[in-house]
Amino acid sequence: VLVAPSVKAHVQTVTAYIVPLLVGLRYSMPSFLGILCFDAFRAGPITLVRTTRNLIALDVQEEIRAVSAPTLLVWGENDTLVPPSLAHVLHKDIAHSHLVLLEKASHVCMYDRARDFNLAVLTFLQFDDKK
Repeated sequence: VLVAPSVKAHVQTVTAYIVPLLVGLRYSMPSFLGILCFDAFRAGPITLVRTTRNLIALDVQEEIRAVSAPTLLVWGENDTLVPPSLAHVLHKDIAHSHLVLLEKASHVCMYDRARDFNLAVLTFLQFDDKK
């Protein structure tokens, strides 16, 4: 199960993530903002910048195409950090993948739409278990 994985950067600089992050806050549940701020403070700016640089430089296209296991891809339709357009690309690249787009959800779709997210994951795992 992959949830809006950052495996293919749609921007090329750390600062280019600032606007999508700020726009994404508009779609996030207000109760998540405290969690986000706490985690960002705990990680610190150096770690956040280094991690973002590493994500931008990451190239796992070959590994993605080699995935043969049934894979559930879950995305929020309002994800501004890892846009749903990338979900469709990943869905094509992973042979046995199933894509679920959650309405009115942001990058943290497991938080924004917890009930729908859990149902999608449990349904996928039960289906896969019967194979």
